[in-house]
Amino acid sequence: MKFDKVQAQELATLRQELTESNHRRASLTQTLANANQAIADLRAERNDARRTAAMEHAVAEKALAEVAQLRAVAEVVLLFHHGGCWSDENNIRWIELTGSEWATTVVLCNIARKALGR
Repeated sequence: MKFDKVQAQELATLRQELTESNHRRASLTQTLANANQAIADLRAERNDARRTAAMEHAVAEKALAEVAQLRAVAEVVLLFHHGGCWSDENNIRWIELTGSEWATTVVLCNIARKALGR
C-alpha cells in the first residue's frame, strides 16, 4: 500500500504528536517522582522534629522534677534552721517533708544527698 503525500504528512504529524506526548509523559513522571521525594523528605523532617521535641520534653520534665526536689530541700533546710523553738507545727511540717520523725542533720543531709543523686 502506497501513501500519498497527504497521508505521509499525517503520519509524520502523528509521529510528532506521539513523540511530544511521550516527552510530556516523561516530564510528568519525573515531576511526580520529585513530588513523592519531597513528601518523603517532609515526612522524615517531621519525624525528626517529633523525636527532637520528645527529647526536649523529656529533658524539660527532668529539669522540672529536679527543681521541685531542690526546692523541697531548700524548704527542709530553712525549716531545720528556722531559729527559735521547735514547735509542734514545725514537727508536723518536718514529718510531711521528710517522712522522718527525727529532725536531725543526718536526715537533712540524706535529703540533700538524694536530691543531688548521691
